[in-house]
Amino acid sequence: IITSEKNPNFSFLKKLKITNHLKGDSYSILASTDIIKTKKVYQQITSICNEENIYHWLFRERFPEGYPYQSAVDFLSFADQGWKNNTHFIFYLFHECGDIAGAMDLKSNNINLCEIGYWFSDKHRGIATNSVAALIQIAREAGYYKLFAQTKAGNQKSEGVLLRNNFILDLAYLSKNSKCEKAFFLAL
Repeated sequence: IITSEKNPNFSFLKKLKITNHLKGDSYSILASTDIIKTKKVYQQITSICNEENIYHWLFRERFPEGYPYQSAVDFLSFADQGWKNNTHFIFYLFHECGDIAGAMDLKSNNINLCEIGYWFSDKHRGIATNSVAALIQIAREAGYYKLFAQTKAGNQKSEGVLLRNNFILDLAYLSKNSKCEKAFFLAL
């Protein structure tokens, strides 16, 4: 691992585009600070986080009654604070019609080893692999050296996204305190 006190640099960042490999639709990737926070945005995030797959893998344990609207409000505020404080960096994926299709993040400013995360609406199947590829490119250009992601056992869709983006499974990495059961790494 390279050691450095350097922080990631996102000065290159602009509106990025990806394509849905199934439908050909166009999507834009925007930093949290570049989106206008509206009731519609909060409602879309709440709805997506309550979709069966996303809710099951990410939120069921924290929100047994369903992902609440206030958590979407809090998530967007948390996202903006990360950019403001240069601590974590959340991006949103918007369909060409203006609807949110997903979110992904670089969970820290540690350029030596940074965890990524993501969720994408099932209504927009065909965007996950290309979106994570774009996040990898963003991380590379920002100065990150190595990324990792964690998944729960059985989450084959998420594992597939990571493997298609050349992440390598490393079961030895996980600590006994981790709620996840698999870790994947990618050197940039």
